[in-house]
Amino acid sequence: MLLAVVVWLLSLGIVGLFAAKRWWFPDPINALARDFDSHFALLAIITGAIFLIAHLVLGYCIVRFRDRGKTVQQTDPSTKMELGWTIAGVVLFVGFAVISTRIWAG
Repeated sequence: MLLAVVVWLLSLGIVGLFAAKRWWFPDPINALARDFDSHFALLAIITGAIFLIAHLVLGYCIVRFRDRGKTVQQTDPSTKMELGWTIAGVVLFVGFAVISTRIWAG
């Protein structure tokens, strides 16, 4: 249980420090720098949201499935879930690459 609380506090603290923008880019000097900064901020928000959701779920799983002294039940892997997570990752990374082409081509 303590581990879940530590995971939640650390992830919330990391997201909070990032959201405070204490260590951010200097002021942009041209239009390309503004585009790059806004692109980076968009990707940081998306990945930050994924990070936070993943760690909140991790903390939940630590609490929900902790050792209670009972016999562990083995579950069969879900091919559909594995395929879904893999496709979601591919779509995310390819989407980031497509969004990035406008910045890198300019």
